[in-house]
Amino acid sequence: MKIKVFIATALVFFGAETAKSEGRQPQAPKPHEQSNVVVSQFPTVDEMFRAMPSRALDDELSGEASVACVWDAEGRPKNCRVTGESPRGQGFGKAAVKLVERKVRVDVDATRALPVVPDEATFRFSWILNDVPERP
Repeated sequence: MKIKVFIATALVFFGAETAKSEGRQPQAPKPHEQSNVVVSQFPTVDEMFRAMPSRALDDELSGEASVACVWDAEGRPKNCRVTGESPRGQGFGKAAVKLVERKVRVDVDATRALPVVPDEATFRFSWILNDVPERP
């Protein structure tokens, strides 16, 4: 019997908050680097698993998607759009947009305090299914 293990990863840049917690002053990003945002709420692994496209889960497909959004005054992402999806057409982009819109919140005050306030944030999600070796 084949057993699958689910691994979920989500990435957004927390550099400014990390620097503050370490007693360092956050540095302004270089032009080629992505700006930081401070996120106060992010999806759990369980929420990511439930958001995985059912067709991809049935077909045992791993995938990833990137979503860019702006946020409103309460920190809710809005005007989200898929900026990358692999494999295409399997629903990972749509799943990532739903996750961001329902589960992510930007700490508006902390983000505004950064040296450079980004116009938008990009969130990247990965859904990975791996075989678990059978025991002898």
